[in-house]
Amino acid sequence: MELVDHFIDYTDLWIGSNTSQGVIQRHGFEMALDAEYLLHAMLACSAKHLSYLHPEVKKYDVAATLHYTRSLQAYSAQLCYDLERGNANAMLATSGLLAKLTFINTPTMSGNRPLAADNGPTAWIRSMQGVRTIMSTPRLRAQLEGGFMLPILQKYREPISLPETKPPLETCIIVALKQLCVIDMPSRTLDPYTAVIDRLEPLVLHQPTHDNVDQYMSWVAGLEPTFIELLERNDSRALLILLCWCAKLPLIKQWWTSVARIEFRRISVHLSSAVDPLVQELLSLVAECEFQSPNVRQTGLTADKVAKPVVAAALG
Repeated sequence: MELVDHFIDYTDLWIGSNTSQGVIQRHGFEMALDAEYLLHAMLACSAKHLSYLHPEVKKYDVAATLHYTRSLQAYSAQLCYDLERGNANAMLATSGLLAKLTFINTPTMSGNRPLAADNGPTAWIRSMQGVRTIMSTPRLRAQLEGGFMLPILQKYREPISLPETKPPLETCIIVALKQLCVIDMPSRTLDPYTAVIDRLEPLVLHQPTHDNVDQYMSWVAGLEPTFIELLERNDSRALLILLCWCAKLPLIKQWWTSVARIEFRRISVHLSSAVDPLVQELLSLVAECEFQSPNVRQTGLTADKVAKPVVAAALG
Protein backbone atom coordinates (compact mmCIF):
# COMPACT_ATOMS: atom_id res chain seq x y z
CA MET A 1 0.00 0.00 0.00
CA GLU A 2 2.95 2.32 0.53
CA LEU A 3 3.91 1.85 -3.13
CA VAL A 4 0.33 2.41 -4.26
CA ASP A 5 -0.01 5.59 -2.22
CA HIS A 6 3.29 6.96 -3.47
CA PHE A 7 2.40 6.30 -7.09
CA ILE A 8 -0.99 8.02 -6.83
CA ASP A 9 -0.12 10.88 -4.51
CA TYR A 10 3.34 12.09 -5.58
CA THR A 11 2.69 15.50 -7.11
CA ASP A 12 6.01 16.52 -8.71
CA LEU A 13 6.43 15.52 -12.34
CA TRP A 14 8.35 12.23 -12.27
CA ILE A 15 6.88 9.85 -14.88
CA GLY A 16 6.15 12.09 -17.86
CA SER A 17 4.38 15.26 -18.86
CA ASN A 18 1.44 16.74 -16.97
CA THR A 19 -0.84 14.94 -19.41
CA SER A 20 0.67 11.46 -19.23
CA GLN A 21 1.35 11.51 -15.49
CA GLY A 22 -2.16 12.76 -14.77
CA VAL A 23 -3.79 10.02 -16.82
CA ILE A 24 -1.80 7.16 -15.34
CA GLN A 25 -2.09 8.40 -11.76
CA ARG A 26 -5.86 8.77 -12.10
CA HIS A 27 -6.66 5.65 -14.14
CA GLY A 28 -3.63 3.35 -13.87
CA PHE A 29 -4.87 1.05 -11.13
CA GLU A 30 -8.30 0.82 -12.76
CA MET A 31 -6.65 -0.26 -16.02
CA ALA A 32 -4.51 -2.72 -14.07
CA LEU A 33 -7.46 -4.67 -12.66
CA ASP A 34 -7.18 -7.14 -15.54
CA ALA A 35 -3.57 -6.47 -16.47
CA GLU A 36 -1.02 -7.68 -13.94
CA TYR A 37 1.85 -6.44 -16.11
CA LEU A 38 0.64 -2.85 -15.60
CA LEU A 39 0.12 -3.35 -11.86
CA HIS A 40 3.67 -4.62 -11.41
CA ALA A 41 5.07 -1.85 -13.66
CA MET A 42 3.44 0.85 -11.53
CA LEU A 43 4.62 -0.76 -8.28
CA ALA A 44 8.13 -1.12 -9.74
CA CYS A 45 8.21 2.55 -10.75
CA SER A 46 6.98 3.61 -7.33
CA ALA A 47 9.55 1.43 -5.54
CA LYS A 48 12.41 2.55 -7.79
CA HIS A 49 11.51 6.19 -7.24
CA LEU A 50 11.37 5.68 -3.47
CA SER A 51 14.77 3.98 -3.70
CA TYR A 52 16.06 7.05 -5.54
CA LEU A 53 14.63 9.35 -2.86
CA HIS A 54 15.78 7.13 0.04
CA PRO A 55 18.82 5.12 -1.13
CA GLU A 56 19.58 4.06 2.42
CA VAL A 57 16.32 2.01 2.56
CA LYS A 58 17.21 -1.24 0.78
CA LYS A 59 13.70 -2.73 0.70
CA TYR A 60 12.63 -0.31 -2.03
CA ASP A 61 15.29 -1.47 -4.46
CA VAL A 62 14.44 -5.11 -3.74
CA ALA A 63 10.73 -4.41 -4.36
CA ALA A 64 11.56 -2.51 -7.57
CA THR A 65 13.54 -5.46 -8.95
CA LEU A 66 10.83 -7.95 -8.04
CA HIS A 67 7.97 -6.01 -9.59
CA TYR A 68 9.99 -5.00 -12.66
CA THR A 69 10.83 -8.64 -13.39
CA ARG A 70 7.22 -9.75 -12.99
CA SER A 71 5.93 -6.92 -15.17
CA LEU A 72 8.47 -7.59 -17.92
CA GLN A 73 7.68 -11.31 -17.97
CA ALA A 74 3.90 -10.84 -18.10
CA TYR A 75 4.09 -7.99 -20.64
CA SER A 76 6.43 -9.91 -22.95
CA ALA A 77 4.13 -12.96 -22.79
CA GLN A 78 1.15 -10.77 -23.72
CA LEU A 79 2.99 -9.29 -26.70
CA CYS A 80 4.29 -12.64 -27.94
CA TYR A 81 1.47 -15.08 -27.26
CA ASP A 82 -1.83 -13.31 -26.65
CA LEU A 83 -1.58 -9.91 -28.30
CA GLU A 84 -5.07 -9.80 -29.85
CA ARG A 85 -6.72 -10.36 -26.47
CA GLY A 86 -4.66 -7.69 -24.75
CA ASN A 87 -5.86 -4.45 -23.20
CA ALA A 88 -4.32 -1.80 -25.45
CA ASN A 89 -4.61 1.00 -22.89
CA ALA A 90 -2.90 -1.03 -20.17
CA MET A 91 -0.25 -2.24 -22.63
CA LEU A 92 0.60 1.28 -23.81
CA ALA A 93 0.85 2.49 -20.20
CA THR A 94 3.07 -0.46 -19.34
CA SER A 95 5.33 0.16 -22.32
CA GLY A 96 6.02 3.72 -21.19
CA LEU A 97 6.75 2.72 -17.60
CA LEU A 98 8.94 -0.24 -18.54
CA ALA A 99 10.94 1.98 -20.92
CA LYS A 100 11.80 4.32 -18.06
CA LEU A 101 12.62 1.43 -15.74
CA THR A 102 14.83 -0.25 -18.33
CA PHE A 103 16.49 3.09 -19.00
CA ILE A 104 17.18 3.52 -15.25
CA ASN A 105 18.70 0.03 -15.21
CA THR A 106 21.11 0.94 -18.01
CA PRO A 107 24.16 1.32 -15.71
CA THR A 108 23.49 -2.14 -14.26
CA MET A 109 23.03 -3.74 -17.67
CA SER A 110 26.03 -2.07 -19.27
CA GLY A 111 28.30 -2.27 -16.25
CA ASN A 112 29.49 1.13 -17.47
CA ARG A 113 31.59 -0.76 -19.97
CA PRO A 114 32.57 0.69 -23.35
CA LEU A 115 30.25 -0.13 -26.21
CA ALA A 116 30.90 -3.52 -27.79
CA ALA A 117 29.14 -5.83 -30.20
CA ASP A 118 27.24 -7.42 -27.30
CA ASN A 119 26.84 -4.24 -25.30
CA GLY A 120 25.23 -1.63 -27.54
CA PRO A 121 22.77 1.05 -26.39
CA THR A 122 19.63 -0.81 -27.42
CA ALA A 123 18.14 -2.71 -24.46
CA TRP A 124 16.09 0.26 -23.31
CA ILE A 125 15.31 1.24 -26.89
CA ARG A 126 13.85 -2.18 -27.63
CA SER A 127 11.70 -1.89 -24.51
CA MET A 128 9.77 0.87 -26.31
CA GLN A 129 9.13 -1.13 -29.47
CA GLY A 130 5.95 -2.63 -28.01
CA VAL A 131 4.27 0.67 -28.85
CA ARG A 132 4.85 0.02 -32.55
CA THR A 133 3.37 -3.48 -32.20
CA ILE A 134 0.29 -2.18 -30.39
CA MET A 135 -0.30 0.55 -32.96
CA SER A 136 0.02 -1.89 -35.86
CA THR A 137 -2.71 -4.17 -34.44
CA PRO A 138 -6.10 -2.84 -35.65
CA ARG A 139 -8.13 -4.10 -32.70
CA LEU A 140 -5.74 -2.60 -30.16
CA ARG A 141 -5.43 0.68 -32.04
CA ALA A 142 -9.24 1.00 -31.99
CA GLN A 143 -9.22 0.47 -28.21
CA LEU A 144 -6.77 3.32 -27.77
CA GLU A 145 -8.91 5.73 -29.75
CA GLY A 146 -11.68 5.44 -27.17
CA GLY A 147 -9.85 4.67 -23.95
CA PHE A 148 -8.12 6.29 -21.00
CA MET A 149 -4.83 6.51 -22.87
CA LEU A 150 -6.14 8.62 -25.76
CA PRO A 151 -4.73 11.90 -24.30
CA ILE A 152 -1.29 10.29 -24.06
CA LEU A 153 -1.60 8.86 -27.56
CA GLN A 154 -2.47 12.34 -28.82
CA LYS A 155 0.52 13.73 -26.94
CA TYR A 156 2.78 11.15 -28.60
CA ARG A 157 1.38 12.14 -31.98
CA GLU A 158 1.53 15.88 -31.35
CA PRO A 159 3.94 17.41 -33.86
CA ILE A 160 6.55 19.88 -32.65
CA SER A 161 7.18 22.61 -35.19
CA LEU A 162 10.60 24.11 -35.69
CA PRO A 163 11.14 27.22 -33.54
CA GLU A 164 11.30 30.64 -35.19
CA THR A 165 14.62 31.37 -33.48
CA LYS A 166 16.93 28.42 -33.86
CA PRO A 167 19.94 27.98 -31.54
CA PRO A 168 23.02 28.24 -33.79
CA LEU A 169 25.01 25.35 -32.36
CA GLU A 170 22.15 22.84 -32.52
CA THR A 171 21.22 24.06 -36.00
CA CYS A 172 24.77 23.49 -37.19
CA ILE A 173 24.81 20.00 -35.71
CA ILE A 174 21.60 19.01 -37.48
CA VAL A 175 22.79 20.41 -40.84
CA ALA A 176 26.17 18.72 -40.59
CA LEU A 177 24.63 15.46 -39.39
CA LYS A 178 22.28 15.33 -42.37
CA GLN A 179 25.20 15.92 -44.73
CA LEU A 180 27.36 13.29 -43.06
CA CYS A 181 24.59 10.70 -43.25
CA VAL A 182 24.23 10.88 -47.04
CA ILE A 183 27.93 10.74 -47.87
CA ASP A 184 28.86 7.55 -49.72
CA MET A 185 25.24 6.39 -49.63
CA PRO A 186 24.62 4.22 -52.73
CA SER A 187 21.93 5.79 -54.92
CA ARG A 188 19.69 2.73 -54.76
CA THR A 189 20.06 2.23 -51.02
CA LEU A 190 17.23 3.32 -48.75
CA ASP A 191 18.56 6.07 -46.46
CA PRO A 192 17.98 4.85 -42.86
CA TYR A 193 19.11 8.12 -41.24
CA THR A 194 17.39 11.21 -42.63
CA ALA A 195 13.83 10.47 -41.49
CA VAL A 196 15.15 9.75 -37.99
CA ILE A 197 17.04 13.07 -37.95
CA ASP A 198 13.99 14.92 -39.25
CA ARG A 199 11.93 13.62 -36.31
CA LEU A 200 14.69 14.49 -33.86
CA GLU A 201 15.40 17.98 -35.23
CA PRO A 202 12.54 19.90 -33.52
CA LEU A 203 13.36 18.21 -30.21
CA VAL A 204 17.00 19.24 -30.46
CA LEU A 205 16.20 22.81 -31.53
CA HIS A 206 13.59 23.36 -28.80
CA GLN A 207 14.38 23.71 -25.13
CA PRO A 208 13.65 20.30 -23.53
CA THR A 209 10.85 20.64 -20.97
CA HIS A 210 8.49 18.50 -18.92
CA ASP A 211 5.85 19.24 -21.53
CA ASN A 212 7.74 17.60 -24.40
CA VAL A 213 9.23 14.64 -22.50
CA ASP A 214 6.56 12.39 -24.05
CA GLN A 215 7.76 13.35 -27.53
CA TYR A 216 11.31 12.41 -26.54
CA MET A 217 10.09 8.92 -25.64
CA SER A 218 7.88 8.80 -28.73
CA TRP A 219 10.99 9.41 -30.85
CA VAL A 220 12.54 6.27 -29.38
CA ALA A 221 9.33 4.26 -29.84
CA GLY A 222 9.22 5.27 -33.51
CA LEU A 223 12.74 4.14 -34.43
CA GLU A 224 12.66 1.79 -37.38
CA PRO A 225 14.06 -1.74 -36.95
CA THR A 226 16.69 -0.99 -39.61
CA PHE A 227 17.98 1.95 -37.56
CA ILE A 228 18.02 -0.09 -34.35
CA GLU A 229 20.08 -2.72 -36.17
CA LEU A 230 22.58 0.02 -37.06
CA LEU A 231 22.81 0.95 -33.37
CA GLU A 232 23.38 -2.70 -32.50
CA ARG A 233 26.29 -2.71 -34.93
CA ASN A 234 27.60 0.52 -33.34
CA ASP A 235 27.30 2.35 -36.65
CA SER A 236 28.97 5.74 -36.11
CA ARG A 237 26.29 7.80 -37.88
CA ALA A 238 23.44 6.17 -35.99
CA LEU A 239 25.34 6.61 -32.72
CA LEU A 240 25.86 10.32 -33.42
CA ILE A 241 22.11 10.74 -33.92
CA LEU A 242 21.39 8.98 -30.63
CA LEU A 243 24.10 11.06 -28.95
CA CYS A 244 22.15 14.24 -29.79
CA TRP A 245 19.10 12.78 -28.06
CA CYS A 246 21.18 11.81 -25.02
CA ALA A 247 22.70 15.30 -24.85
CA LYS A 248 19.28 16.92 -24.49
CA LEU A 249 17.16 14.56 -22.39
CA PRO A 250 18.87 15.32 -19.02
CA LEU A 251 17.78 18.96 -19.35
CA ILE A 252 14.31 17.64 -18.48
CA LYS A 253 14.77 17.38 -14.74
CA GLN A 254 13.05 14.13 -13.92
CA TRP A 255 14.69 11.50 -11.77
CA TRP A 256 15.18 8.97 -14.58
CA THR A 257 16.39 11.30 -17.37
CA SER A 258 19.90 11.80 -15.98
CA VAL A 259 20.77 8.22 -16.96
CA ALA A 260 21.18 9.57 -20.50
CA ARG A 261 24.49 11.02 -19.30
CA ILE A 262 25.85 7.48 -18.90
CA GLU A 263 24.89 6.50 -22.44
CA PHE A 264 26.29 9.82 -23.68
CA ARG A 265 29.67 9.04 -22.13
CA ARG A 266 29.74 5.46 -23.42
CA ILE A 267 28.86 6.53 -26.96
CA SER A 268 31.34 9.43 -26.87
CA VAL A 269 34.21 7.18 -25.75
CA HIS A 270 33.41 4.71 -28.53
CA LEU A 271 33.22 7.42 -31.22
CA SER A 272 36.44 9.08 -30.02
CA SER A 273 38.37 6.30 -31.76
CA ALA A 274 36.61 6.80 -35.11
CA VAL A 275 39.00 7.53 -37.97
CA ASP A 276 36.54 9.66 -39.95
CA PRO A 277 37.44 13.33 -39.29
CA LEU A 278 33.83 14.38 -39.91
CA VAL A 279 32.68 12.07 -37.13
CA GLN A 280 35.26 13.68 -34.85
CA GLU A 281 34.08 17.18 -35.85
CA LEU A 282 30.47 16.34 -35.04
CA LEU A 283 31.43 14.62 -31.81
CA SER A 284 33.14 17.84 -30.70
CA LEU A 285 30.10 19.92 -31.65
CA VAL A 286 27.66 17.69 -29.78
CA ALA A 287 29.95 17.79 -26.75
CA GLU A 288 29.63 21.60 -26.83
CA CYS A 289 25.88 21.38 -26.24
CA GLU A 290 26.08 18.45 -23.80
CA PHE A 291 23.43 18.96 -21.09
CA GLN A 292 23.40 22.72 -21.71
CA SER A 293 20.43 24.97 -22.39
CA PRO A 294 20.74 27.29 -25.42
CA ASN A 295 19.21 29.99 -23.21
CA VAL A 296 22.13 30.02 -20.79
CA ARG A 297 25.03 28.84 -22.94
CA GLN A 298 27.84 31.37 -23.23
CA THR A 299 29.95 30.04 -26.08
CA GLY A 300 29.87 32.92 -28.53
CA LEU A 301 29.24 30.43 -31.32
CA THR A 302 27.32 31.41 -34.42
CA ALA A 303 26.06 29.37 -37.32
CA ASP A 304 28.75 30.74 -39.64
CA LYS A 305 31.57 29.98 -37.22
CA VAL A 306 30.56 26.37 -36.74
CA ALA A 307 28.61 25.18 -39.74
CA LYS A 308 30.71 26.36 -42.65
CA PRO A 309 33.84 24.26 -42.06
CA VAL A 310 31.92 21.16 -41.07
CA VAL A 311 29.31 21.31 -43.82
CA ALA A 312 31.94 22.29 -46.40
CA ALA A 313 33.93 19.24 -45.46
CA ALA A 314 30.81 17.10 -45.63
CA LEU A 315 30.05 18.38 -49.09
CA GLY A 316 33.62 17.79 -50.19
